[in-house]
Amino acid sequence: MQRLPQATPRAPGTLPRERSDRARAAASNGGTIVIVDRDTAASSQVADVLTRDGHIVELAMDHRGLDLDAFDVAVVDVGDNEPVDVVDAIRARGQVEVIALSSRHDVDAAVAALHHGASDFLVKPVSPTRLRLAVGRALERRRLLRENARLQRDLALLQAAQRLLEHLDPVELAIAGAEALQRAASATSVAVWSTDVRAARGLGDLEAEALYECAGPSGFVEHRTGAACGVPRLLAVMLLDLGGGMSAAVGFTSPPTGAQQEGLFFVARQLSTAFGNAARYRDAAEQALHDPLTGLWNAAAFSQSLERLFESSREPFSLLFLDLDHFKRVNDSWGHLVGSRALVEVARAVAGQVREGDIVGRYGGDEFVVVLPAADGAVGEVVGERIRRAVEAVRLPDAEGLTLTVSIGVASAPVDAADAAGLIGAADRGLYRAKGQARNRVCHGGPRA
Repeated sequence: MQRLPQATPRAPGTLPRERSDRARAAASNGGTIVIVDRDTAASSQVADVLTRDGHIVELAMDHRGLDLDAFDVAVVDVGDNEPVDVVDAIRARGQVEVIALSSRHDVDAAVAALHHGASDFLVKPVSPTRLRLAVGRALERRRLLRENARLQRDLALLQAAQRLLEHLDPVELAIAGAEALQRAASATSVAVWSTDVRAARGLGDLEAEALYECAGPSGFVEHRTGAACGVPRLLAVMLLDLGGGMSAAVGFTSPPTGAQQEGLFFVARQLSTAFGNAARYRDAAEQALHDPLTGLWNAAAFSQSLERLFESSREPFSLLFLDLDHFKRVNDSWGHLVGSRALVEVARAVAGQVREGDIVGRYGGDEFVVVLPAADGAVGEVVGERIRRAVEAVRLPDAEGLTLTVSIGVASAPVDAADAAGLIGAADRGLYRAKGQARNRVCHGGPRA
């Protein structure tokens, strides 16, 4: 293959030739062009014209064996071959634009070549003006196709980011995020994890565990070898800090390109934002279901839990309805600040007398509720008595002489009620029965007479 102008031999270890060529050609608004023609005199004349226009030109006798991706345009004399066959063979091996040259005036062959992807079809001998026009159009077409491909890639990244931002569940987001990172970077494997969320793609169980144990990056991104991360089949691993305790590891079996890293970083930042949104949503949802003073479940959360028990429980369960006795006197005599602290201490006392998995909530004001799954009415009364004694033992350091008592109504399902409203009504009847019996006691409500 002959090169115009004369090329300087490339030293070992330097960048491939076409990269520097493309930079020089771009600086002069030119392109990198290969002329494939067995007629060296004719090809040299074509090369002279294109070289004077600022293009980087190489000559070749045959397109087979050429690294076609190193060129923007291939000007190819089809010779005695069918133009379509030559165009197909070249287009199958690279994204280079093809200008077909032929000595035959064959309109059908020209149209067929254009339909198969040729940028132009020229009949020899070609005038310099016609050649320049064909090359210019081929370079413009290549630029537009590249720009379109970049726009499509950017659009795909934006769509992936939008889909990530729609997830508010951390587990679902980790799964979707691992897929999005792998697609954006054309990566071999991806792992996304935190202390309680894990998702992986393209990894065996042991490989995923090795990455989960890998120490996080010191900044947003850190490059490591696969061997250093416990996955030696990976040539490179990029560790990403997604914030909020979330990390990601993206593995490659070959060095990632600049475009791969660019796509990866874009999606990683969107994934980081999505995890932040999910955490804020989770916190807001938790706050919406908790009483701000005591930290217990609020009435809405209690109602949801009770409804779920009626839908799913196959065992009896009980409800305790609590009301502090004469609590208005506490506020009137000791002040609302002491009253608020009293509610906090009562909440702590009640929560200390139930099992893990039992539901304790503040129903409103000085009323509390306790739901005891897998506990019949007899168990409910025992727990109620334990709570009553615990509340009676509450003392406030800055309210000497203040004694708190509580009246408790107990009801159980399905014996006393078949739905949530009925069970609350039955417990409420037990509460009023306790109020009517001098307070500070536990009474079973039972079904309505």
